[in-house]
Amino acid sequence: MHVFAPERVPTARQARRRLIVGGIALALAVTLSVVALPLGIRGHGVARLGEATAASEISAGPADERPGAVELRTAPVASLTRDASATVELVDGAASRARLSLLRDGAWVDGGDRLALSRDETAAGVTVRIRAVTPRDDREWDGIATVRLTVSQGFLPDVDEVDIDLFAS
Repeated sequence: MHVFAPERVPTARQARRRLIVGGIALALAVTLSVVALPLGIRGHGVARLGEATAASEISAGPADERPGAVELRTAPVASLTRDASATVELVDGAASRARLSLLRDGAWVDGGDRLALSRDETAAGVTVRIRAVTPRDDREWDGIATVRLTVSQGFLPDVDEVDIDLFAS
């Protein structure tokens, strides 16, 4: 048996308070969508990674065990804020099995599993090399490295990720 209990009608004071809180929430939402979002609270869709070269062999040994290298190019970002920053990093299992290098002034600079880019490098776009340091092992690592580019300017960063097979022929 269900007992029906009528809902309590809010008092005038409670109704007025709910109306004020709702109005404030609506005003904040409108302010964010009209003013703050175009100023950088959300990502601008500027983080882009593209493959510059295919996998290549860089050491001697059986073809299946040869570590490979792939070069990626970040897209230039035309409009960056003064406090913009960017990083390129290896994520998941690839962080301990591969290395990043950055082409800076014509020479490759080793960066480990994470590279911090200057504002000028982010604006111009850079070439990054991903190199396997351990051989492919089907039980532990399939040779695929996930590379993440993060461009931060404003409240939410822009992120682009690509999966690269370092042992593709």
